[in-house]
Amino acid sequence: MREVARSLKKLLHRIAYGGLGVVGALLLSRAASLTTQWILSAVVGPTAVTAYVLTTTHASTVVALVAVGLAASLASRARLFDRPRGRAAVASALSVLGVAAGALTAALDLASGLGPVAALSAAAFAFASLLACANPVVWPIWQIRGRFLLLLSITAAISVGLCFGAALLGMPRLSAVLVGAGVAVPVLAMIGRVQIRRAIRLAFLLVRHAVWPSLVNLSTVAVYPLALHKAIPLLGESRVGTQVLCWSIMPLLTTSSQSFASRAITSGALSGVGSEAERRAKALSAWVRTVPFTLGIGVAIYLLFVIHVPFLPFTGSARDDLPSTFLVSVVVPAISDPLCFYFAKSYRSRSLVLGSVLSSAAVAAALLLWPAGVLDRFGVLGPSAIVAVLRLAFLFDVPGLRRVAYAALGLLLLGYAATFLL
Repeated sequence: MREVARSLKKLLHRIAYGGLGVVGALLLSRAASLTTQWILSAVVGPTAVTAYVLTTTHASTVVALVAVGLAASLASRARLFDRPRGRAAVASALSVLGVAAGALTAALDLASGLGPVAALSAAAFAFASLLACANPVVWPIWQIRGRFLLLLSITAAISVGLCFGAALLGMPRLSAVLVGAGVAVPVLAMIGRVQIRRAIRLAFLLVRHAVWPSLVNLSTVAVYPLALHKAIPLLGESRVGTQVLCWSIMPLLTTSSQSFASRAITSGALSGVGSEAERRAKALSAWVRTVPFTLGIGVAIYLLFVIHVPFLPFTGSARDDLPSTFLVSVVVPAISDPLCFYFAKSYRSRSLVLGSVLSSAAVAAALLLWPAGVLDRFGVLGPSAIVAVLRLAFLFDVPGLRRVAYAALGLLLLGYAATFLL
């Protein structure tokens, strides 16, 4: 019995302090936010959910411009987190950017006619969300330093305990602020004494390097509004709504994959063993080994969408509404995003940025010239996945990554070809 307990304890320790622990910490806020909306809907009604969503959406709009780029930029500077002074500098720089994001969010909300309470709530959520952009890199740091479970429990107490309490009291904006406050805990724990001039200088450096990865990310997002506009009259609102709902598994897969990538890069950088090229190659190899696990989760969830399971309601209900390419499209970001944002150093790869923009333009042209053919075969969110696939072809100026990127490109194209033959 003791052996079983000891083995179970070791297993839980490996999960908590491994890649799955980071994945769980990052997904905690998403689960808390979704549950909060359900509570608000049950206690107050749809109007409270609307107020909650408006608060989070307005704030996220500003933060999303640099979110992916900031995480990638920090991952390439993981050595900054090795000492308390470096961690304090990063936290202070992110706080400067968070204040700027909050001020911009509040100004936009006030200019659009929202009240001061709504504007301040959105500003507070924007500040916290900007800090949370660094969590894929910061959580592995706290794992290494042994404070992961302590900070995770504080995050859960705020994002789950206090947030759910506010939702039960019918306070949607306070609930949104508390969700944001919880996810900001890992970065706030790094705050220390730093000269404001140094914090501002580092903030500008992070933003400058975050611009190019953000452009790569926006190139995939840019075609979605056009696809949605064309899809509603061609596919119908019901079919489009089902595809968008089923696409919600994509953030789960992408967050998991990026967490594994970030943890591998951060752990390698802090180990100090070997040259930077050797550490990145080892991190890439470690991430590749996690891909089958991530894809397996995606396949399992997809099967629930298309195959009816007895005693499980709603399973198999989306079978007639999803295109044959849906499974391939939904796993594309989980492969493409880590390669392009964490391993490619997008701020140095001009070909990747240019290739992403050209790929987005080509897909947009196809949607304009042949909307029925594209949307019938790929669905409303497939065009964004196509852009994410095509940009892999432009990773040729990153020698150590080229072989993996081209292998991924070939496998994804082969997957699409196989779905056409089925």
